[in-house]
Amino acid sequence: MPISTDQALAGIEKFIEDYPGAEKLQFYVVNKFEDLYGTEKAQYIPDKTKGAYHPARGFVALACANIHNDGDLRETLQHEVIGHYGSLTFEKGQKKALMTAIRGSRQSADMVDDWEYIDRVYKGSPESIKCEEMFCLQAERIVGKPLHDLKGVNQTFGEVVMGGRPMNQADLQTLVHGVADGLARGTREQQIFPERDSDQYRLHDALEPARDEAKELLGPAAKAHPAQHAEGSYKGPLVGHTTTHVLQQVSATQTVAHDKAAFPQTPVIDGSKPVQVKYEQGKAQVLPPRAPAREKETGRGR
Repeated sequence: MPISTDQALAGIEKFIEDYPGAEKLQFYVVNKFEDLYGTEKAQYIPDKTKGAYHPARGFVALACANIHNDGDLRETLQHEVIGHYGSLTFEKGQKKALMTAIRGSRQSADMVDDWEYIDRVYKGSPESIKCEEMFCLQAERIVGKPLHDLKGVNQTFGEVVMGGRPMNQADLQTLVHGVADGLARGTREQQIFPERDSDQYRLHDALEPARDEAKELLGPAAKAHPAQHAEGSYKGPLVGHTTTHVLQQVSATQTVAHDKAAFPQTPVIDGSKPVQVKYEQGKAQVLPPRAPAREKETGRGR
């Protein structure tokens, strides 16, 4: 049975008591996400989504209809606040290195089950999103007070994140507990301030998630290049997307990244059909591929 609004508000109040570092955030409690975003925008949110964090505006949204009890609410708050918000309490370079280390944990035997879960739930998402969701998954699992082990956290961060030692589950749990402990003590402050919600996953430049996605789709040699919006025209299948870009494969290892904002509506991703993406005055449209030019007939008979 879903929790009530009053239960959610009481749970949030208790959470902020335990984690004073979250008191700067705003919390919106609704029955369903369409009550907050409207029907048109809410249709893009998976049906069972419980919470959402909006970093640009600094608020957490909770959908009571999808949250079943106080424990479920607590896990959702830990996911959104300790996980997503907590990842912004690192400096940019530190967060990038952390996500790179998490990506490397795919090779760890004790992380296989968690990665299978992440790949299933976030199927189609770029690796940058999956890595942050892995961080959030560990945040959900904190029971009671987080561990206070500053020396262990610093040692793990130095060896694994900065030093390159392969990450295992215990390493990731140590780092997540370190973030949670800082939020509980009020000693961790936000360091990264995204201008847009989609910037949560962009740590270097706008194309970094697109480059990650290209490598995931086409192999480690793959590259993603920005589309030329003035008079560009590109032919090839649309093979993938990130939160901000659509990827079009133009050769075996080369893709072009089209900003979703350039299209009147986000195009369908169908890697089996080549299309032409054509720009006019910065606006993109998807057209059928141009047929090859035919040679003119000379009119002479044999």
